[in-house]
Amino acid sequence: MTTHANFTIAARATGSAAIALGLLLTACDGGAGQRGDHGDDDPGAGIVTLGADDGSSSDDGSSSGDDGSSSDDGAVLGCGEIEVAVAPSTPQVMLVLDKSHSMVTNRWDHDGDAATPSVTRWHSLHDVVADVVTDFADGSLDLGALLFPSVALVDNDVATACTVPAAPDVAVAADNADAILAALPDADSTAIWGGTPTAAAIATAAAQLRQLDAAMPRALVLVTDGAANCMDGVSEAETFTHYDDTLAPLVRSIHDEDGIPTYVVGIDIVDQTVDVPVANPFERLSEVAIAGGVARDGAEPFFNARDENELGDALSAIASSLQCELALEGLPADPARVHLRLGDTELSHSADCSDAGGWRYAGTDGAVQLCAASCDDFAAAGTMHAAFDCVPEK
Repeated sequence: MTTHANFTIAARATGSAAIALGLLLTACDGGAGQRGDHGDDDPGAGIVTLGADDGSSSDDGSSSGDDGSSSDDGAVLGCGEIEVAVAPSTPQVMLVLDKSHSMVTNRWDHDGDAATPSVTRWHSLHDVVADVVTDFADGSLDLGALLFPSVALVDNDVATACTVPAAPDVAVAADNADAILAALPDADSTAIWGGTPTAAAIATAAAQLRQLDAAMPRALVLVTDGAANCMDGVSEAETFTHYDDTLAPLVRSIHDEDGIPTYVVGIDIVDQTVDVPVANPFERLSEVAIAGGVARDGAEPFFNARDENELGDALSAIASSLQCELALEGLPADPARVHLRLGDTELSHSADCSDAGGWRYAGTDGAVQLCAASCDDFAAAGTMHAAFDCVPEK
């Protein structure tokens, strides 16, 4: 007989009816909540907290390790009723936006019709960000923005072209749409200057996220049209041509040490070696996406937008998915042990959310993310059943 740990997740809508905007996790403790289906008449028997690292024990005295393994007396661990704190979840998201000079020197297809490129990449990014921050201005996401390099630059002078502000242009907060729009240079502006100091921008953005409530989902969303340069310690002549290979390790440390994932969105990224910097931007951004902990499966680990429509779809998909991130204490690392069900339908595990009706592990340990369709269904249903399979006895 397969044994599960059971609990119910309830959603509280705070704005859009199509998205689960607030999430409540409710314990099924056999007393205050619903009983699980492990078949034990005693609601206190065999209760363990999954993933406990404090040496907690079940009622029979067996120790519950944090790896879900069995104790010395052969008791099956890693299952039973789970105590889950009740807390609303509002993702805190920092947009890290590339405004390097290449964003206005390059034009591209803005409407997907394969016609002659007619607008700058910056024009498209401005319009897409305006749409996204307006769509999520209902309190469902706390948003902030950092533009790199600094919006104060007036030319491409190598002495200043890598300047990054000491703090985000707009700190993460609720109802930030107007502030973010005011911080963006005009869509038709051609006075967009500087290199691509991505690592410095990520470091500044992450520093602000670290100051926020770690109990809420936190994320960086990097949008860029090329590989990073402006590396510290290189000669002035190499400022633009030397790839900054500190970026991926930095992003990895932010994920591993702070639990903050980085989503990567590329703007028309080519899979070939270029001169500024000397690197293959596709390969380099793939490294960054993998380091960020939320890479997409398949040939493209990051969102590679080839026109304005795809850019908008990528940012909307990321923003929507962040709203359906659930913190689950003791979440098993093996997706085969996790069973999430909406009504009579069990959701499939989909590492890249290519199955819109599935779920995947989020960037933070102990968290799952519902993909687009299952997120919508969850918002409509209001509750979801979850169970963890026990680890078999050794």
